[in-house]
Amino acid sequence: MALVGSSGSGKSTLLRLVLGLLTPSEGTVSVFDAPLTRASLPEVRQRSGYVVQDGGLFPHLTARGNIELRPRHLGWAGERMAKRTKELATLIRLREDELERLPRELSGGQRQRVGIARALALDPPLLLLDEPLGALDPLVRASLQHDLLEIFTSLNKTVVLVTHDLAEALQLATRIVLLDRGQVVQDAAPDELVRAPANDFVRQFVASVSRGAPS
Repeated sequence: MALVGSSGSGKSTLLRLVLGLLTPSEGTVSVFDAPLTRASLPEVRQRSGYVVQDGGLFPHLTARGNIELRPRHLGWAGERMAKRTKELATLIRLREDELERLPRELSGGQRQRVGIARALALDPPLLLLDEPLGALDPLVRASLQHDLLEIFTSLNKTVVLVTHDLAEALQLATRIVLLDRGQVVQDAAPDELVRAPANDFVRQFVASVSRGAPS
């Protein structure tokens, strides 16, 4: 599912509510079919992978160190961690020598790939991505979009992707939720959003893609 909308529409806020980084002023947040509470929060976070723009990597850790951070914290054996890291490196297309580099020694695209691998390290059923490709140049972004689509298709996980880019959402998502000032304007499959916009705001938002205007 892709959450799209202009800046300030509430996309990133929704992800933070799911992770318990923000508390709702009213209502209930349910994750994995149960209300999110202080007691359930550690398990929810352990079963969720979170990716932010530019990877959000720890600068003093190598790519491998970043990927293995959560498994190491949970006491995984070295052999098990090494096997999982090798699997993820293959999945995200990182070479062995790149795993030993610090974030400052990696390109923006490589840092983002490491961030994705770190989020997948514990094989969580839920993957949350907050503008993961927003800071990348167009060529790197297109390459990562292609790889993300393959990852989403092969892993069979619940994925929530925040993006300003409707074209990216149309390419990657099977369901799109368009937000405007904190309200859901339309929740639809990509072809339905394009074919049958719910109102003028949706129509203009969709038209901005065909005009090549920023969304």
